Amino acid sequence: MPELPEVETIVRGLQKKLLGLHIEDLQVLRPKILEQTDIGQLKRYLPGQNITRVERRGKYIIIGFESGCILTTHLRMSGCYVLFNTPQALTPYTRLCFNLSQHKQLQYQDKRALGHIRLYRPGERITALEDLGVEPLGDTFSAEYLMCRLKRHKRAIKPLLLDQKIIAGIGNIYASEILFAARISPVRRSNELKQAEVKRLFHSTFDILSQAIISRGTHISDYVDSAGKPGNFSEFLRVYSLEGEACRRCGVKILRIVQQQRSSFYCPGCQK
Repeated sequence: MPELPEVETIVRGLQKKLLGLHIEDLQVLRPKILEQTDIGQLKRYLPGQNITRVERRGKYIIIGFESGCILTTHLRMSGCYVLFNTPQALTPYTRLCFNLSQHKQLQYQDKRALGHIRLYRPGERITALEDLGVEPLGDTFSAEYLMCRLKRHKRAIKPLLLDQKIIAGIGNIYASEILFAARISPVRRSNELKQAEVKRLFHSTFDILSQAIISRGTHISDYVDSAGKPGNFSEFLRVYSLEGEACRRCGVKILRIVQQQRSSFYCPGCQK
């Protein structure tokens, strides 16, 4: 957490209010969150710069400035950007604060302080994004692409869905939900999936992620959107964190297993 739907929700909220504003000054309260960047670089390159774009790539938030500078943020477990219309008191979890034009304020809050932020100067390679796979809601993602990539691996399908070099943005929550919707067990070997199963997996990926974005993400742990509000996709979860409950589709109890140190939730009755 947060995963693609949560990051996309935050980005859409910021896009509506950040574009055209400029940074007047900034405070770094936790230098540890800066990756290959120091406070001096932020204060040298960002104040006075208009914000020209806010985008998402995988689980990264990308903020672009008129100078060509790029700020990338990976929220990791508990990071979030919260935008205020007037300056607010800093919270114990505020790690970075931007004071913006029009008296607005953008705080990066991160309870566990595991997220990281990096500044790229004009023309610098954005290395954090270079190895990311396709966007699962983009035009290049297809059942054919998925079939081609799955056939190359003998790994279990659940960990493969989490591989950001193959598909960018899917995390533990949505991988479990996608596989449930596709009726595929998380322990199935990817290269053993039949064409019809891969097509179900493709459509389930699109459907689950799209619905989660409409629902503004899943409220688990510390996630809130850019307005400080939780998402409500938790109401639609069918297996994730529901160990021991009856499957709503077939009535069999939902199980939890561990795959590569991550919990996987699934129904052994209808996921084969």
